[in-house]
Amino acid sequence: MRSEPRNNSTDEPSWSTSALKDLVDDRGITYGVVQPGGDQPEGVPIVRVNNFTATGLDLREVLRIDPEIAAKHKRSRLAGGEVLITLVGSVGQVAVVPAALDGWNVARAVGVIPVRRDVSSQWVAWCLRTPEAIRYLDARLNTTVQRTMNLRDLASLRIPLPPIGAIRIISSVLGVLDDKIDSNQRLATLLEEVAETLFRARFVDFVGVENLKDSEIGQIPANWRSGIIRDLAVLRYGKALRAAERVAGLVAVVGSSGVIGTHTRHLVEGPAVVIGRKGTVGSVIWVGCNAWPIDTTFVAEPIEGVHPIFLYFMLRQADLPHLTADTGVPGLNRDAAERHAVLVPSRDAVSDFASVAEPWFKQRDHLHKEVATLTAIRDALLPKLISSEIRVPDTNDPEEVIGPAAEELAAATP
Repeated sequence: MRSEPRNNSTDEPSWSTSALKDLVDDRGITYGVVQPGGDQPEGVPIVRVNNFTATGLDLREVLRIDPEIAAKHKRSRLAGGEVLITLVGSVGQVAVVPAALDGWNVARAVGVIPVRRDVSSQWVAWCLRTPEAIRYLDARLNTTVQRTMNLRDLASLRIPLPPIGAIRIISSVLGVLDDKIDSNQRLATLLEEVAETLFRARFVDFVGVENLKDSEIGQIPANWRSGIIRDLAVLRYGKALRAAERVAGLVAVVGSSGVIGTHTRHLVEGPAVVIGRKGTVGSVIWVGCNAWPIDTTFVAEPIEGVHPIFLYFMLRQADLPHLTADTGVPGLNRDAAERHAVLVPSRDAVSDFASVAEPWFKQRDHLHKEVATLTAIRDALLPKLISSEIRVPDTNDPEEVIGPAAEELAAATP
């Protein structure tokens, strides 16, 4: 393995760097299935861009493809331990493949980095999240049609390699933060699922409603009407914010696949409902805090009398991705989206639902606020630890590093 020595101090083993391509096994860095076809309930599951989160993967909604198609993409077949990175749209999101995904595959927009067994996959994943790596890759993106990462540029990225003792301590610190972030996200997801169950009972299955009438969207309660999304919300464009321009903070940076980072300034005040315009087209994302939706998204501003939580679930129910599937246009057209047919309930029904769901979402948002704080601490520590700017203490207590970082972040936050 070719490497370049890197001075840390005279009394410690030196750090080195290596090109990412030299840290992978014989499969090499590759991407996944180009034309996956339609969903096959008994097929091979694949990881797509919309499955990525701030710390890993959310696999609640998974596309399954024909096994014959998957068999043609053996290089991208997962065994567990690979590092995945998004290559198109919301570029640069990273996850380590758990062992449970053995036999899965990935979509064309996802890169597979099969890290060698003698190299830490988690370490490589953290290195890919550093501002230095993000700036390197961001400067080389193809933006002719949409943001796309070239595998050759990815393979040339240099990865710092500290002594094994430093990797152990740094991994302990970052692992504690990632574990807490993941725990909060799981509980927040559970709260959202409870609210969604209530929404479906009231606005999809019409539980307890006996008087229904026919409409262009099917049978609906007699005192409600069919309408269009514009009757519920106005769609506004997001604004570009390159990864290299972001400063780690408590504002969520939102792309079409979800929260993709943090920043110190916001574009919209939370809570906000964001729709994927390019990349993960038609996705609907709830953001409970102040946010910066980037230019691959729309912000759905509810009209008077429409609660944001109701709007969030109604837009998810609207199945917006099919608007692009029907037209063949690579992106969601604002006018077409606003004219999309939806159910328009009475304002009393919306208010009653919101009064029950809002406490759940407040707890959900509190958990995500903690996630934002923990993510900001992690993202502030990450480059300093990996570049050896912070000398990690020889300790088994990660709080010795996390505590001072949290205090520094709190002092710097307006």
